[in-house]
Amino acid sequence: MSAKNAFLRTRPAQTTPHSPRPRGAERRIFCPPKRSDAALAGIVMLNFQKTNKEDAVRFAPFFAEQTTHVSDFSVCFQFMWHKHFTPDFAIAEDCLILKEVYAGRDWFHYPLSRTGDAEAERRAVAQIEEYCRDREIRLHFTNVAERNVPWLVLRYGQDVSVTNIRRWRDYLYEAESFRTYAGGKYAGQRNHVNKFKKQYPDWSFERYRSGNEGELVAFLKEYDAVQRAKENYLADEEMDEVYELIPEIGRFGLLCGLLRVGGKIVACSIGERCGDMVVVHVEKALRGYEGAYPMVAQQFALAFTGGDVKYLNRMDDAGDMGLRKSKLQYLPCEIVGKYNL
Repeated sequence: MSAKNAFLRTRPAQTTPHSPRPRGAERRIFCPPKRSDAALAGIVMLNFQKTNKEDAVRFAPFFAEQTTHVSDFSVCFQFMWHKHFTPDFAIAEDCLILKEVYAGRDWFHYPLSRTGDAEAERRAVAQIEEYCRDREIRLHFTNVAERNVPWLVLRYGQDVSVTNIRRWRDYLYEAESFRTYAGGKYAGQRNHVNKFKKQYPDWSFERYRSGNEGELVAFLKEYDAVQRAKENYLADEEMDEVYELIPEIGRFGLLCGLLRVGGKIVACSIGERCGDMVVVHVEKALRGYEGAYPMVAQQFALAFTGGDVKYLNRMDDAGDMGLRKSKLQYLPCEIVGKYNL
């Protein structure tokens, strides 16, 4: 996974210093007209609470069955990137509502129902609107799945501005494609895997167990030594978060696979089940083991997908053109939008 830096995360045009500000943006509250007392009956005011990194696991019931295919709605993402986003949260209509601050403005993640109830999510949107009205703040949404955009546009009409930043879109793949690398379109990956198996006949793949923690950390340090020499701040920051994640693999219910050669760990993948997909949060391999990346990706898919797990979300490319080329070579079935309104 590419390192993510919230300070570089571009939001909609009205928040970026290099874009013209929409007319009236400072004087207009971005909400529907105020409702009557009768219409407000039964609406409970939102109570947002501060979070820390360890709170991420509290959101697991909402993430476990989510169908947005957005990787941000996952325990591991919220844990690893908490210090950049530091969201507050509230529960309304059995929906999780995250709120973060960017460029001095509040941004609300589209409500996420624990049971997938779209109508409950829309009722939660109404509560967000009342929250903004009472505080006279402009309403902004972020991480809105594509399926929810038309309803919001119809709701707010000409007042709405929609953006979908390319570098933060997730790459979604059919899991079966990784399990088989079948057909001419995956000939390159298949050839790398066959070469790896031929060159390292003593290879093995296993699911992570708590007793592997020391070995896994040692592998990451060997990998990290090469990466730190590149003096890439973002990559270094991501590795710091990976080290913090390892002791939480069991508590968070993460999926982790280890690829070995001669008993030594040469690659690993760490993912998380979210609905009908597995989000691959971490994938690392030692240099010098040609084909290790497509090999561990395939073995991970064989071990942790199938049945109800139909997709792999391999997250965004953060605008890295080399990473984008690599992700596209695996032929995503969808590049998942994360809309801002």
